This record gives sequence, structure tokens and C-alpha cells, in this order.
Amino acid sequence: MMYVIGDTHGDIERYKRIVAPRVRAGDIVLHVGDFGFWDEEIHGKFLDEVEEAGYTLAFVDGNHENYPKMEALPDQQLWGGVVGVLRPHIVRLKRGEVYAVEGRTVFAMGGAMSQDRYMRREGESWFPQEIPGDEDCRHAEESLNKVERKVDCVLTHAAPIETFEYMVRRGVMDGRPQQEEFAFLNYLQYVCDTVEYGKWFFGHYHVDMELWRGQTAVLDEVISLD
Repeated sequence: MMYVIGDTHGDIERYKRIVAPRVRAGDIVLHVGDFGFWDEEIHGKFLDEVEEAGYTLAFVDGNHENYPKMEALPDQQLWGGVVGVLRPHIVRLKRGEVYAVEGRTVFAMGGAMSQDRYMRREGESWFPQEIPGDEDCRHAEESLNKVERKVDCVLTHAAPIETFEYMVRRGVMDGRPQQEEFAFLNYLQYVCDTVEYGKWFFGHYHVDMELWRGQTAVLDEVISLD
């Protein structure tokens, strides 16, 4: 079985309550960012338990991650792309990669802007690299063009700009994107407009909702792809 889950923010008890009862050895859990399990002293035993459970947990990066630790993960080839390895079966799906996962093509493009960065400390609790840049988008274009811009599933943390605005119109959220994130959200819109995809899952906005254009916001639900 293959599942999609949303923001966990390093909350062990929430993960055990929502996710752990659903998954079994051999399953694949795709995580749409704000993974958050970066403190080995706090999370190490939990990560070992996930590893020993025999399923694979693969996450895109969110904005609330420890980027120095994440970027220091060793690289490995998996599913036809490059992943960062936290445990043998707990891996980061890198920005702009297309993976072949159990017969499905999956495009991964993590990253988003922390709306609460003004309450955080740069280099400690938020990091400038949380928002993908031009190099990430160029790599994504190369990967998508190699598969003729056709994938089964898109995994992001943020949403395309038109989807963001649609959520605002529906009263799901307030406000508008910050200036610093416009370029990236517009790039995701370009992906939406030019890539033939089946389903698109994202987190970040802390809501569970099927929206439009095959896109679903994920938080507490565990969504089966089978």
C-alpha cells in the first residue's frame, strides 16, 4: 500500500496516533513536508522504531525543517532519482526529482515560506533556503522534460498561486502570499499548467481538503493511493 500524509512537525505522539496504526511492513508513506524529526536526542528512538517497522517513509521538505541537518544527509540512488538518507527507509525526496515508485511516477518539489519567520531566528529556527530558487526550478524542468512532462503524482509543500487564491476565495485561509514567495508559487502554477499529472498533494496550509484540478491539501488524513 502507498499513502500520503501531511505536516507532522516532529510530533511523535501525533504521528503514532494518526499514521502508525494505518501502515504495515512493505508500505510506502509519502510525506508532503514539515517533517520535523531532526533532533536525534528527542526523535532518534522514534526514527529507529519507524525503521524497524519495515515500511518506507519518504518526505519532501517543508519550511519548518532543520536545513543544515537535512542538507547534510548522504545521497543515495532510489526509485530512479536521488534521495537524502536519514535512515535506510526514511528518506528525503529532493527538489525537482522525478521518481518511479511502485509503478507510479512521482514529481517532488518541497519548500515553502515560513509566514511566522518574524517570530523565528535565522539560522536556528528558520533558514533562507526554505524557499526554492532558480537552480531548483531548473533541475525540476530538466527532470520533467525527461518524462515528457507527464507524471502520476505531484508532491509539494506549497500550492500553486491560483490554488492559494482559490483557498482564500473559499474561506479556507486568509491573506495573500508574501512577496518573497511569489516567484516559487508562480513556478508551481507553471508546473500545474504544463504538466500532465494525475493527483497533486500538498501540505503547509494545515487543512484537509480536496480542492480542484486533482489537488488535495493534506494535514490529518492518511490518504491511500491504492
